[in-house]
Amino acid sequence: MIKSFVVSGKVSKFPGKGGWFYMDIPKKFMKKLKEQRSRWGMYPIKVKVGNTSWKTKLMMKKGGDFFVALKVNVREKEKITKGKIIKVDVTLI
Repeated sequence: MIKSFVVSGKVSKFPGKGGWFYMDIPKKFMKKLKEQRSRWGMYPIKVKVGNTSWKTKLMMKKGGDFFVALKVNVREKEKITKGKIIKVDVTLI
């Protein structure tokens, strides 16, 4: 059972005006996370990027891949931009 993990990846943005900034969760975590899922596609999580932490949900895209959305205040505080490689600490809560 996965309780927490640390991943690094590139920040992306969903297309269109107001598209969310996010980081994909690597595929190696998919099978275990899907086995633990209690609701379709979402897990309550605590996330830490740099010195900033917040509670959110681990969400699933249409293709089944998980991602972490990056809020505006977090991106501004941590100077996160599209294309930047970041490290994300994820804890399932």
